[in-house]
Amino acid sequence: MRRTKIYSIILFVLATAICAFVLELIAFFSLPVAERRPILYKNSISIDPFNGFKSLQDIEFDIIDPLLGWRMSDSILHKKGFYTENGNIVFHGKCKCYDTLVVYLSGGSTTDPAVIPHNWPTLLSQLFDSAKICSKIIIGAVGGFNSGQELLKLISNDLIFFRPDIHLSYSGANQIEPAYVSIYEQEMYLNLPKPSPPPYFANAWLLLRKLIYKDKFFEQVKINDYYREIRSNYLSGRYEKNYSEKVRKFWLNNMKTMQALAHLHGYTFIGVLQPVQGAGNYRQQNYESYILDMINQYKSYYPLLAQECKIHPEFIYDMKNLFDQINDTVYTDDCHIYPQFQGMVARSVFDLITNRNRVQISDSMKCM
Repeated sequence: MRRTKIYSIILFVLATAICAFVLELIAFFSLPVAERRPILYKNSISIDPFNGFKSLQDIEFDIIDPLLGWRMSDSILHKKGFYTENGNIVFHGKCKCYDTLVVYLSGGSTTDPAVIPHNWPTLLSQLFDSAKICSKIIIGAVGGFNSGQELLKLISNDLIFFRPDIHLSYSGANQIEPAYVSIYEQEMYLNLPKPSPPPYFANAWLLLRKLIYKDKFFEQVKINDYYREIRSNYLSGRYEKNYSEKVRKFWLNNMKTMQALAHLHGYTFIGVLQPVQGAGNYRQQNYESYILDMINQYKSYYPLLAQECKIHPEFIYDMKNLFDQINDTVYTDDCHIYPQFQGMVARSVFDLITNRNRVQISDSMKCM
């Protein structure tokens, strides 16, 4: 009797699995080709700077911010092992002093330790320790942010809670996105207005959703098509003729506004034009079309940004040529760099901070 019951359970499970698989096949062939998912589909797309592409869910941007677009919650950052204050990762130096040098860093994924672990801000903290300077480094960077989002985050959140001694913006790469919006936000517009399919039997889920929420579903498709068109224009390189000039004004105005805020609140601002492929004299071979497209865009507008650095050396600094003398492979894609070169960025930023006349590191900020 017991064996018969076990056989019945096994047969029931097998029959259920077969029915589910048949339903998935029917759904697969019922959906338009553009909306189909592979059988037993599992979602795994978008950017991982060190290993091809990775999903937003894997990167774990879990909050859609009404002003900024997206960010990670404190709970996600804690899960990744970071200490946070008011939504920002914070590195505390090991020295004990009467005073502490507070450094605020803004930027995109190249500055965000939650996206690129053990990156240059992590090493910067270690450099301050080695120099026996008491430091507190606040990371306001978020993967995918451009200089406009840096500015909005600074005004809407970060200046409410603290005043740094130094604000350093490390930017330049993310200005290339259409309408100054990152691919991360585009992916959210493409995929998040409608819930993501489950890891398995995604076609059956999509078909049932279409049948149950028909009108709402097609309205979402219209919204998504709009952003697909923007994305398609970006990937195919269909830009306006004055695109480079728009990027120059956008980036420079953001740098000037962050500088004005620093002057108003009594701290120092340093804007850094980050190194990217195609902007300096360093060259390496890349065959992926999206990287080549980005490099072409950098070539179009980076000279304009570099010229602004020459015009305004008092608060913006050109670091695009940092890797010109390197013979090894530096970049994992268009702008992210391999771990062994993060130290060069950290050292350059450290020297930039400590060697500028207006950055005062008093004796009270040095280790006892």
